[in-house]
Amino acid sequence: MRGFNAGSEGGVVGMVLKIAPVVCSFFAFMFLAIALSAGQSANYLESLSVVNFNMSTFGKNLLKAPNIADLAKEDCGKADNAIDKATGDAAKGVGQAVDTVTDGGKAAADGVKDLGKGLGINFRRQSAGGKVTDVLTDVGDKLGDGVSSACNKGAEIADKAVQFGQDAVNKALGSVAKAIGVKEYYSIHIGNLCEGDYKPSFNAKDAEPDVKTCTPKFKVSKTDLSKKLDEELNVGPFKFKLSDLGLVDAIQDVLDLIPRALAAMGFFFLFAILLMALGFLGSVGIVATDYTAQSVQPYLMMPTMVALGLGWFMAGIGTLGLTAAAEKIKNTVNKEGEKFGMSASTSGGLYFLIWATTVFATVAFAAAAFTWYSNRHPSGARSDTDSDLDEQKHVARGQYPIMQGSYPPPSNVAPNRDSFYPDDQMNANADQGQWDQGRASKEYYQQQQ
Repeated sequence: MRGFNAGSEGGVVGMVLKIAPVVCSFFAFMFLAIALSAGQSANYLESLSVVNFNMSTFGKNLLKAPNIADLAKEDCGKADNAIDKATGDAAKGVGQAVDTVTDGGKAAADGVKDLGKGLGINFRRQSAGGKVTDVLTDVGDKLGDGVSSACNKGAEIADKAVQFGQDAVNKALGSVAKAIGVKEYYSIHIGNLCEGDYKPSFNAKDAEPDVKTCTPKFKVSKTDLSKKLDEELNVGPFKFKLSDLGLVDAIQDVLDLIPRALAAMGFFFLFAILLMALGFLGSVGIVATDYTAQSVQPYLMMPTMVALGLGWFMAGIGTLGLTAAAEKIKNTVNKEGEKFGMSASTSGGLYFLIWATTVFATVAFAAAAFTWYSNRHPSGARSDTDSDLDEQKHVARGQYPIMQGSYPPPSNVAPNRDSFYPDDQMNANADQGQWDQGRASKEYYQQQQ
C-alpha cells in the first residue's frame, strides 16, 4: 500500500495530501472545543454565547406609569366640544329673539333693497339676529379653545410629575427586572444557560454582564428560558407569572426554540468533536505508518475517512441549525420585544469558530477521501479490462510495483530470479517454449496488487 503517496508521489500534491487531514482535523477539533467550553462556568468565554438577552427593563409594561397627557387629551377635547355646542345653541336662541323684535324693520329694508336693484346697486342685508348669533358663537369657540388648552397644559404638567416619580423609582430599584424578581442578563451557550446582572449598572455606558450562575452542560431541561422566567417571577415580590406579561405568540414561540433546537444542536457538536479527535489520531497514524509499516495503512484509512466524514456531517448540521435558530430568536425578540423590555444579540466570535470548524472538517474529509480513492485506484494500475498488450505496456513503464526490468524477457536470455518474481515451475536453463509455459500468468500479477 502506498498510503498518502498514492497517485502523486514525490510532488507538492503528495505532501499536501499527507498533511491536510492532520492539520485540518486538528484545527476543527480545537475551534469546536473552544466553542463548546464557553459558558461552562460563570463569565468563562461569555462573549461566545449563542444568543444573549438584555432583560433589564423586562416587565416594564406591568410597572410603567400611565401617560396622563395622552389619557387627558380625549377628555379635554370632549370638554371643548361641549362648550362649543352649548354656546352655539345659546347664540341661535338669542339670534331668533332679536329677529322677532326687528321684524318691523324688514319691510323698510326690503323697499331699500328693491330700490337698489332698480338703480343697479346690490345691497346685502344680514338680520340683526344673525349678527348676534355669529358674535356669540365666536365667543363660545374661543372659550372652548381656552378651556381645552388649559386642560391639556394641566395634563402635561401632571404627566411630567408622574413620570419623574416613575424615573426616580426605576433608578432606586436599579432596573424593572430586579423589581419584579428576574435577572437583567441571560445567555444561551452550546448546551447550557447562564444568568446574571449588569455592572456597574444596566444603564451605564460601559455596562458589562456579570454572570452569577450557569447550568450544567447538555442538560436540555435546564435551558428552558420560559420556564426559568416563570419560576423567578413567581417567587418575586409581585408573584407574577410569565403569562401576566402578555408576551406575543411570536416571542413565546422563539423562546420555546431554545430547549428544542439550540440545545439539540449541542449534541451534534459534541459528537462532531469526538469524531474529529478520532479522525485526527487516525490521520497521524497513517502519516506515521507511511514511513514505517505500510501494511497497516489499509486498516487505518477507511476508519479514519469514516470518522472525518461523520464529523464533517455532524459539524455541518450543527452549524446550520444553530445559526438559523439563533438568528430567528434574535430578530423576533428585537422586533416584538421592545414593548416588553427585551432585546437580544448573537456572537460573531462563536459564528467564526463553528463555521471555521465546518470548513476545516470539509477539507480534512475531502483530502482523506481522495487519498483513499487514489490508493484503491492508483494511476496506471491494471484493470480487469486490460489486455495482454496493455499489461506489457504497464510493466514496461514500471507501473506494476512488483515488477522490475523488462517484460516479457528476450527469447535468448534466461530469466533472472533477482529481477522477477518467477513461478516455482520456471527453469533457468529452459528454452523459450518451456519459459512460456512456466511464465507467471496475468492472474498472478493481479493477485500481487
